[in-house]
Amino acid sequence: SVDGGRPVPLVAELANAAWSRGAWSDDGRIVFDTWNAGLRVVSADGGEVRVLTRPEEEWDLGPEVIPGTETVLFFTQSASGFRIEAIGLDGGGRRTVLDDASQPRYLASGHLLFQRSGGLFVAPFDAASARVTGPAMPLALETMVDDERTATPAPQLAVSSNGTLVYAPRQASARAASEIVWVDREGNTEPLASIPYPMPSFDLSPDGRQLALGLRDGSRARLAVFDLARRTLSPLRDERADVPTPPLFSANGSEIFFARYGTHRGEILAQRLEGGEPRLLGRLEGTWIAPYSVSREGRWLLGALYDPETQSDIWILDLEASDAASATRVLAEPGDQLAPMLSPDGRWLAFATWENGIGEVYVERFPGGESRVRVTSSGGGMPRWSPDGRELLYLDPDGTAVLSVPVRTDPKLELGAPRKLFGGAFWTDTGTGPVFDITSDGKRFALLLRHENPKQSTELIVVQNWFAEVSRLARTGSR
Repeated sequence: SVDGGRPVPLVAELANAAWSRGAWSDDGRIVFDTWNAGLRVVSADGGEVRVLTRPEEEWDLGPEVIPGTETVLFFTQSASGFRIEAIGLDGGGRRTVLDDASQPRYLASGHLLFQRSGGLFVAPFDAASARVTGPAMPLALETMVDDERTATPAPQLAVSSNGTLVYAPRQASARAASEIVWVDREGNTEPLASIPYPMPSFDLSPDGRQLALGLRDGSRARLAVFDLARRTLSPLRDERADVPTPPLFSANGSEIFFARYGTHRGEILAQRLEGGEPRLLGRLEGTWIAPYSVSREGRWLLGALYDPETQSDIWILDLEASDAASATRVLAEPGDQLAPMLSPDGRWLAFATWENGIGEVYVERFPGGESRVRVTSSGGGMPRWSPDGRELLYLDPDGTAVLSVPVRTDPKLELGAPRKLFGGAFWTDTGTGPVFDITSDGKRFALLLRHENPKQSTELIVVQNWFAEVSRLARTGSR
């Protein structure tokens, strides 16, 4: 209740679903999306959850019930693009409303507000038939969004039925470049690369001359390479993906591993630096499939994936196998297991966990999983091995320090006490992959600087009688 009190659970433990966003109907029903399992309907009093859509190769997201009707607007996202659709609350009459568009909001002025190519647009709209009746016009309105990493981030705004607009203005820091820096073991910092995209994930090439980058560029997930000597950023591949997966150099540096995924399954691929079409390596059930580590001799590739039923799991792929189905999960325990890193000798696996809001780092024998030991003493993540395998490094939970743990593996695994190497303000995790790497000599670290949080806004702007501006724009577009 807006008057206070405890939240009331209506739906819990939906199979293969992660709740995202809901909308009210006039009669008190709630339509909500489940990320990759379609739209659902439930009464505000609880009870049976009814399936509204059941997608196979797309996401059905962002429901919006048109007031005074039984029609639900939503948008679909797939490898082929985005479109706004309409469907009745009874599941009938599904149809396309607008192509190349997402995040629909019905305005009581008789217009449709939506997102296209990273910007906001309005178009005349007939609520009864759920049809666009005139040309779309761009809005000179820049708002904060919920997640810069995604292809269709939700604009942070609300519009009342009487035409009052409230929005969080986009901060200058949200448009700023991402700064990757070198830091030595004494904490001395120098610039490495300035990347004109928000929160990239990255991997150093084996020879230390290049950075592979996973980027978000509008509705596209981009794979790019930064040449450290020439200071140039070269695009390598664009993909229509919801969240970019991290890039990873092959052991010999000739290819970059990445993933392409959909609602329920995905592929692991290898892209040659010279370009061309990527090579299929393996297939996996799950979504957000991400490579993290390759063995020194180049045989084993390890990564993480997200599955709504099991959360984050760790997978392994034998690169010498000819069967693309050889990719298998090796860690699928309660909670999240992610960021797997294989030791230089290939005998030990370090990985991060996330459970009940706490991140930790563990190490265990590879393969087999015996002799598991916790590395962290008070939280941490993003583990990395030193090149000689005698040290495990990780970021503390709030990104203010890099810590080091001595490691002995003969005759048995023994870990020393964590000690702080140096402090700073670094991203521990952008949600898209590694933001922490180490040079082949173990003397310098590549880290992503963290400034003020670009997702936060310190103000809300209220615009009264905003419908007058919307109507003026619509009249201009119709001339």
